[in-house]
Amino acid sequence: MAGSGLSIAPVGPEASVELARLHAAAFQTPWSAEDLAGALASPFAFALQAGSPPLGFILARAVAGEGEILT
Repeated sequence: MAGSGLSIAPVGPEASVELARLHAAAFQTPWSAEDLAGALASPFAFALQAGSPPLGFILARAVAGEGEILT
């Protein structure tokens, strides 16, 4: 977002505890830190975090020319 000062940055499995905290605040059946770390361990998955500490994130994967938002 131009001019907002909000950063968007890639994160890996090391961010899974913070991402799980956000996921738990947003969903009735949240993913655990272990779930998120496992997904991020895949070479096809990636996450982008908004803010530091994170205010939000997206977890997605891209395989064989197709992409999917996981959460």
